[in-house]
Amino acid sequence: MNPEGRVTDTLPLFPLSQGLMPDGMLHLQIFEVRYLDLIKRCHAQQLPFGVAWLQKGSEVQVPGEVPSLHAYGCVAHIRQMDKVQANFYRVVCQGGLRFQVHEVLPVHWVFGKAKSVICPKTLKWPSPSDFNLWQTAWAK
Repeated sequence: MNPEGRVTDTLPLFPLSQGLMPDGMLHLQIFEVRYLDLIKRCHAQQLPFGVAWLQKGSEVQVPGEVPSLHAYGCVAHIRQMDKVQANFYRVVCQGGLRFQVHEVLPVHWVFGKAKSVICPKTLKWPSPSDFNLWQTAWAK
């Protein structure tokens, strides 16, 4: 625990262009080597991973591109994993607690792990301005 009483952890990161919310379901098709390794390890050890929202960059690794992440993400728990082919899996995950990224620790792929602080359930989730516009449109 850190001095503020929040749980700190090191989470393997899975950056996506869409966010995952607590209790939300996420369907993934895994085929890239860096994500195959992450998913297989987490599944075998029954560990969650962090879905980090991409601020800039692509989900698919592009040579020379350095993606950046938003400050918050959501812990993902693997609920189902099906092997479709040798290096192709369909995975269903469920969102858990939110986390705040404090430091990205790269390993042999772009984003490896992050030193993170698990956020309390009552923390207000910061959202991008386009989401606020969407919320306003739906409220009318």
